[in-house]
Amino acid sequence: MSEERKMILKMLEEGKITADDANKLLEALEDKGLDESEDILKNSKKADGFFDNVGEFVRKTVQSAVNTFTPNRNELDFSDDEFYQDDKDDEPEEVLHKSFSTIKYIPENAQQIHLELQNAKIYVRKSDENYSYVKISSDSDDIKNMFRVNQEGNYFAIIEREAEEKKVFAFTINTFMKNYKYIVELCIDNEEQFEKIKLSNDYGPIDLRNLNAKDITAYTDYGKISGAEICTENLDVSTDAGTIKLKSVNCSTLNVDTDAGSIKLKAINSGDIKAEADAGAIELQNIKTGNIEASTNAGKVSCNDIITGAIFLESNAGSVMASYITADAIQMKSDAGSIIIDNIKGKPTVIDASTNAGSIKANLNDINGMTVNAYLECNLGRVLYPNTFKEVESSNTRKQIRKEDGIVECNASLTTNFGSIKIY
Repeated sequence: MSEERKMILKMLEEGKITADDANKLLEALEDKGLDESEDILKNSKKADGFFDNVGEFVRKTVQSAVNTFTPNRNELDFSDDEFYQDDKDDEPEEVLHKSFSTIKYIPENAQQIHLELQNAKIYVRKSDENYSYVKISSDSDDIKNMFRVNQEGNYFAIIEREAEEKKVFAFTINTFMKNYKYIVELCIDNEEQFEKIKLSNDYGPIDLRNLNAKDITAYTDYGKISGAEICTENLDVSTDAGTIKLKSVNCSTLNVDTDAGSIKLKAINSGDIKAEADAGAIELQNIKTGNIEASTNAGKVSCNDIITGAIFLESNAGSVMASYITADAIQMKSDAGSIIIDNIKGKPTVIDASTNAGSIKANLNDINGMTVNAYLECNLGRVLYPNTFKEVESSNTRKQIRKEDGIVECNASLTTNFGSIKIY
């Protein structure tokens, strides 16, 4: 067991840090970028007295929690096969079509569509007809009888109403019997250009494909949300427990949120993007946007091939990685995890990377046509940089280095309390 790990577990045992703090520090130590800091604490007076009688069960418990939220793989590997390897599961099941099904046609003058469902699989598709409709399919006799007998009862209701001077088609299914299996397909005639499509599902997945509407909202309590080939002004997607995967989306604003699950965004053209996860990794690839804000409480944040104005990436317990980034401003933050910045394109004027426990690796040497001022702060760890940078100022924990290559300046601030800094 390394000295750093012993120190962390001893402080946890003595109540000097919380279990959450221990989780974060142990996750940082697992990162390969910290290998070179193995001997840092051995020679530190701050570590004296923290290495005796640490229970093995404490280490196992904390490490197990860390491993639960930290997948052991390269988050910068984005392949189409991996991104949509479960596409085959995102199509309506044909077996249900051969059993019971019913169709409700959406009025031509409807401007909004609201679906409020429970325990369903929702699929939204481009209509193969010149009109829009909702199709319900099931292989359950109970569901069949429910639709035939109780069409205006507690289980099934179709309502058309006026709301905010807009014609609204509202469709509701209420059932708390989770063993029922049914599919709801919303088939949209894209020529109608609906002003708003609002989907709500208490239990079950939502899948959106080849869709065109001014405003789209999709929410589920429990289940994944996936989408591709979507054109809209505003797209708002959220789930309390499940992954979110979006691909080939054109929109003005994109908001993505999950309480427990990962987020994957690929081939997105948007005005602004905000992605939040309470417990799960965030992966972004091939993004063109005004600004990006991506944050998670527990998990890695990684992005590749990004063109944006400003980008902000944050993880409270996990590493943060960026590659092939074209941006005016880059900000990356982690409470416990390493930070990697590679292949910076364009001419960023501000780069800010900070972590409480983790290494920082930044490819600042390849920023051409700009004078790079790098301000480095490292309390426990080594600082490495190529000879193309000249030292301007130095102290025990701080350094200022500079590489002159143009009139426009890039100011880079790299800070870690526990870890090394490497510029290459």
